[in-house]
Amino acid sequence: MKCRLLPAVIGILCALYGSFSLAQVGVSPLACPPESASKANLSPTSASSSENPSTSETQGPIAAWVGQEPISAAAVDRLVRQSVGKQAVSPLAHAVLQAQALEELIAQRLVLLEAERKGQTPKPAEIDAAVAELEKLLARQKSSLREYLQSEKISLADLRRRLSWELYWPRRRREEMTQDRLEKYFQAHRRNFDGTEILVSHILLKYPDPPPPSPLDRPEAVLHPAGLKETHQKLLVEAERIRREIVSGRLDFAEAARRYSQAPTAADGGRIGWIGRLGPMVESFAKAAFALEAGQVSPPVFTPFGVHLIRCDQVRPGQKQFDEVRAEVERALARQILQEIAAAQRRWMPVRYTGVTPYWDPKTGQLVLP
Repeated sequence: MKCRLLPAVIGILCALYGSFSLAQVGVSPLACPPESASKANLSPTSASSSENPSTSETQGPIAAWVGQEPISAAAVDRLVRQSVGKQAVSPLAHAVLQAQALEELIAQRLVLLEAERKGQTPKPAEIDAAVAELEKLLARQKSSLREYLQSEKISLADLRRRLSWELYWPRRRREEMTQDRLEKYFQAHRRNFDGTEILVSHILLKYPDPPPPSPLDRPEAVLHPAGLKETHQKLLVEAERIRREIVSGRLDFAEAARRYSQAPTAADGGRIGWIGRLGPMVESFAKAAFALEAGQVSPPVFTPFGVHLIRCDQVRPGQKQFDEVRAEVERALARQILQEIAAAQRRWMPVRYTGVTPYWDPKTGQLVLP
């Protein structure tokens, strides 16, 4: 069992130490495990019996409720920190990343609640074994489980919840991802994988630059300055106004880019060049761009860089076959499976946002700020 569990434990360490990016999503935009699992899996191991399971990161502000299960603002912020590291981001870019993180944690929570209802969550003994392996890995780094929990300000119960996800999701993913389903997914989304490229132009309304560090060293003064809501709304309204001018024919896209865009491509009419579905642009940009046909202009698209209007100028079909891009198809299908399961659970499991952190409005798709 230990050999089989070791990859999952390594996965936990990768997630906890931050080796992934929110901006470039694959199977899961936020690979960090959730903070929730079956209550049967919360008993502490003998190795850390003095750890109080009731002391949890969920004791702080709550970002959302999935049924009766809380998702903490601390978990959202931890996921964002793992993504950006020490990179400076503007307040609005940070808000977009928080909203993405929250949605991923909600999806994971919904999937685990379904697994709990069906009795499919990992057994306590499996999690015990994973915790033991984790302790060994930490010991090789001259650390201990207790020191790690203290440094991260999380409880043993929180860690066990995360391990529950790392053990459960790969198992579920393998069950769902049959050869037939993979091939059908490829055919249904062929343009995303066969090397098709599109020639795109864009107009970028940038978020304000990040302010200098607070002299009082208060992170909240940087992340949520006064006027953030107003700035966001102003950019959205401006992007919608520009799009109306373009779509109505009153203003040419290239001229609008030269007049309004704050991107380096503005002088060239917003022309970016040829892009693929899987790079080099961030996922939200590429997804919106590949939903367009030649000549179409997207609605406002939020990325960590700002608000974009994207135009598809030309499509160049690709020729790659399934076997050449199987890994990319697997990642995309796994992501869709996660979203489908979560969406099905939302039909009967209420999800309530508290507004403590930014979130995407489920009805409008707009970013809602605290």
